[in-house]
Amino acid sequence: MPWKGKTVAQTQKEFVERVLNHEASKAALCREYGISRPTGDKWLKRWQAGAGELGDRSHLAFHMPNMISPEVEGLVVSYRRNFPAIGARKIHHLLGKAGDVAVPSVSTINNILKRNGLISPAASLAAT
Repeated sequence: MPWKGKTVAQTQKEFVERVLNHEASKAALCREYGISRPTGDKWLKRWQAGAGELGDRSHLAFHMPNMISPEVEGLVVSYRRNFPAIGARKIHHLLGKAGDVAVPSVSTINNILKRNGLISPAASLAAT
């Protein structure tokens, strides 16, 4: 007999349906599925809220207050493309001098340049 594999979402849906059909107590079903009561309550709450999906959710934050805006990132990239010889320190200085935006730190500017492929590993090693 072949194994019947279940996804996390299928297992969660089965648990919720069994709780709502009163097949056993919630505590007994939690023990059967190997989950804690708070986890069972969370799955029930999601189901009753009409989420429709019970699978694992992303752990990414909903709000990132310190994230660099796309405008600032575009400004950093444009400085580097217009003046390929300047680095993060000089871009930091130029942004501060312009005073138009909140100036990110030198390390953040360096990360932006790396992320956009404007700093090669060979050039970074040659500079040291």
